[in-house]
Amino acid sequence: MVAYYQESTPNYLRIIKFAGLGISLTLLTVVVFFASTFLWLMVSTVDAASSADAFLETLGGPNNAQSYALTSARFQEEQDPSRFASELEAIGSLNFELLPVWRRTMPNNGATGLKGTVQTESGTAFPFVIEMVNEDGWKVNVVTNRMTGAIGPGAWFTGMPSAPRVLQFVKDTMADLGPAIMQDDFVAFVDSLPDTVIEEVASSSLKTTFDQIVGQIDLSRIADVEPVLDPPAWELITSCGSFGGSCSTTGVGTRLMATGYYSLEPEPFHFKLIYVYNHPDWLIDCSFEQNCALSIGSGEGR
Repeated sequence: MVAYYQESTPNYLRIIKFAGLGISLTLLTVVVFFASTFLWLMVSTVDAASSADAFLETLGGPNNAQSYALTSARFQEEQDPSRFASELEAIGSLNFELLPVWRRTMPNNGATGLKGTVQTESGTAFPFVIEMVNEDGWKVNVVTNRMTGAIGPGAWFTGMPSAPRVLQFVKDTMADLGPAIMQDDFVAFVDSLPDTVIEEVASSSLKTTFDQIVGQIDLSRIADVEPVLDPPAWELITSCGSFGGSCSTTGVGTRLMATGYYSLEPEPFHFKLIYVYNHPDWLIDCSFEQNCALSIGSGEGR
């Protein structure tokens, strides 16, 4: 019995020794794998990240052409310099910063994705992504903080469109809506709305205002009148969970409210129009669920 115990002890020690050696080799293999992967990720993306940094440092600067020159051919096909400038104007002065190397993606077919954070002047931070493509050097193909939906090449941000752009939205809408009111026929106007049918408009608050205005105001020369626009604002929707659940607010960057009036005779013509972002454009969205409105009068209490 004693001899068996003495003979078994070295066997157990040998097994433990080999098991420990196997575990050590496995851990070493894992460490080497992750270290080599990290090293390859860093080496393969360093040039793309350097080009991305150069682009981000110029954003919001005095010369938009300098930033635009660092973008890809697809970027420039999809977004011309004026739209690029308007997107930058909408976001104002922001601080862009790329995340550390381990947050990058491996290059694939000459493209790689980088992530970062944007910090506003108020200190609020939110994420953004930037896709780089290799075109005889790394160029910016997409940069956006719009994290939902299909976003194509270009610079696309959730900032408030500039007042001149919103003013043009209103003018374009009224170019379609004015004849509809004058003729009491809204079929053509409804056809210009995204995913909207006449039955929806017929049941909406907007149709009620149509009926109130038809025949009461002359809109034949509205194209020659410059509307007075209130400061553009987001149309915010707050929804709360049942039984005292938390509340959330949506609409920033996706739902735009344009309000103001036309100085017409005998009374001003007021409007409240809702626009929804449908990449890459803002489209009028006045259906049953969207509370657009038109009115005649002083505008007090509206």
